[in-house]
Amino acid sequence: MHKDLDFDEVLIATLLHDFAEMLMWCFAPEKMNTIFDMLKKDKSLRGKDAQAQVLGFHLSDLQKELINTYAMPSSLMQLMEEDEVVKLSKRATGVLLAVNLARHSANGWGDAALPDDYKAIAHFLNVDVQRVLYLIRHPNGHASASDD
Repeated sequence: MHKDLDFDEVLIATLLHDFAEMLMWCFAPEKMNTIFDMLKKDKSLRGKDAQAQVLGFHLSDLQKELINTYAMPSSLMQLMEEDEVVKLSKRATGVLLAVNLARHSANGWGDAALPDDYKAIAHFLNVDVQRVLYLIRHPNGHASASDD
């Protein structure tokens, strides 16, 4: 909706946003399960703190190293970065909002964080929350025949 000329870059950054975490689930599932259990047990515990305790590093640091090692475009890291300064970028904000929506909806459409996600997306797109809910349900913007 922002008519980004390099939309493919934003899409790729969104899809790769958690690739370090996915790799860790493949190659160190017992450690990732430990982190998952810690976060499930203590809702106030930050993911980065649990990662540091179990892994000895943050997944975001691993991701930066992978991007550098494999000579991926630096713009990917900028779009996947979650620092406050980067949130000023509309493109990075779009990536973060999409990732948050995916992460929270994975817990079910009743996840308590989703209403805040809908509001943030509505603000980002300059539309109302009802329009966001419609866009999520109909990503191409058109209702299917079964929705009538």
